[in-house]
Amino acid sequence: MPVTKFKFAAISVLVLAGAATPWLIQRQSEIKLREKINSLQTELDQLSQQRTDNDHPSNPLAQAGSPLPNDQSRELLRLRSEVGLLRKQTNELLKLQVENRQLRSDQASSGRAQRQPNLAAGDSVPVESMAFAGYATPEAAFESTLSAHVKNDLKTFFESFTPERRQEEEKGVAGKSEDELAALASDHTAHFAGADARILKSRPLSEDEAELVVFLGTKENELVTITTKRIAGEWKISRERH
Repeated sequence: MPVTKFKFAAISVLVLAGAATPWLIQRQSEIKLREKINSLQTELDQLSQQRTDNDHPSNPLAQAGSPLPNDQSRELLRLRSEVGLLRKQTNELLKLQVENRQLRSDQASSGRAQRQPNLAAGDSVPVESMAFAGYATPEAAFESTLSAHVKNDLKTFFESFTPERRQEEEKGVAGKSEDELAALASDHTAHFAGADARILKSRPLSEDEAELVVFLGTKENELVTITTKRIAGEWKISRERH
């Protein structure tokens, strides 16, 4: 167990480091640009001050002195141009960082929207969101049965069982009035209100028989073992144990 935890911690560190790398690269680029701008700005200020001193000397005898040499004027213009260019690059970098964060946020939102909970994948699925899924797999048969049970779709509910088990279910409602059936439906709805379902385990018992271990997140938190059989290419529920 300690080895497993160590491996998990190592993998987590690597994942976090990989995710942080693009941000670190962008951050380093931004810092370098700002440092270069500050350095050039210092040079520019020095040259500007020198030019000011030459234009307005404190010594009256220096009034007849020559203006700023051409090479210093060209250097001053070059520095001003380079500072302006670097500031533009910094602004563009900041803009790209904002756009990149927005793009990642949109992609994450899109991924969440596209990824729907799936019983067969072991996801926890709200019972109220379930619908008829057919009988191609044991998991689909379970979803179809539970959906029909909650929605009081008796026809689909009965069709979800093996012939022997179907007879037992039909006997349970035989002779009941419409009011009694409505009361049963109301009880089912209340029982599964806000509940979710998750298939914890799915294993074959034979070529035509499989078993599901299901957690039902009702108020009672039920754990149910369901046995299914394949009949004429369709999986039907034969029994369940609580």
